[in-house]
Amino acid sequence: MPFREATYADILPASHILARAFKDDGFMGRYLHPHLDKYPCDLQKRYVRSLRAQWASMSSEEKLFVSYKPTPDGMGEECLTGVAGWTRRRAVAKPAGWSTYAWKTAVSYVNMVDEYFNPDRAADPENHKIFEKLSPYNKHHWTGSRAEVWYLNVIGVDPAFEGQGIGRELVAWGFEQAKQDGVGTSCIAASGRDDFYRRCGFDVQDGISGDAGPDEELRKEVRSIGGGMVHFWDGGKQPVGVKKYGEA
Repeated sequence: MPFREATYADILPASHILARAFKDDGFMGRYLHPHLDKYPCDLQKRYVRSLRAQWASMSSEEKLFVSYKPTPDGMGEECLTGVAGWTRRRAVAKPAGWSTYAWKTAVSYVNMVDEYFNPDRAADPENHKIFEKLSPYNKHHWTGSRAEVWYLNVIGVDPAFEGQGIGRELVAWGFEQAKQDGVGTSCIAASGRDDFYRRCGFDVQDGISGDAGPDEELRKEVRSIGGGMVHFWDGGKQPVGVKKYGEA
């Protein structure tokens, strides 16, 4: 199916797609949002805010795409079918332009107000602290030549349209862009999605994100959640300077 860059009007329907795609996921669903049975609509609130922030950051190095089902005459769109976000990660981040900075600042305030009046009641605030806990233990994956990649930060296909190659098309964009830039690609897989990413071309599995370091209890927690495998495609080159956890 065709896809295009997202507009602001796409954020709401795209957030519903991601909520449907990840409601049963071990990490986004059961771990971060253990109260979805009581508040089944609240996962979508998280996604609408994250997509809003990504839309505000869109540039030549921050891309947000939506796929859609064309109308029978091919002249319009019936509905959205999928969403994907790609980010150009660099060893030294490029500063945002003034317009991007202004949009990101404005949207951050919009999200703050939105979160105040529409809190994510399905979430467990304590479990959300895992992002901060894991940060020191996953940075080593993106070192050396792997510090320069196109990173797939989100992808989801509406369950009603799965099996039609939509996800592979959204992934393929990042590979083509990476080839043009002479870099690789990377992502962190959701539970049960490792085979999908291998079929898409990610031929290196570099371990579970955060499953390193001396905190054995945290590592057990990470492994119990499911998913989290860090995938790479090195652009057909031998990786250089990539460090293991603890290496200076």
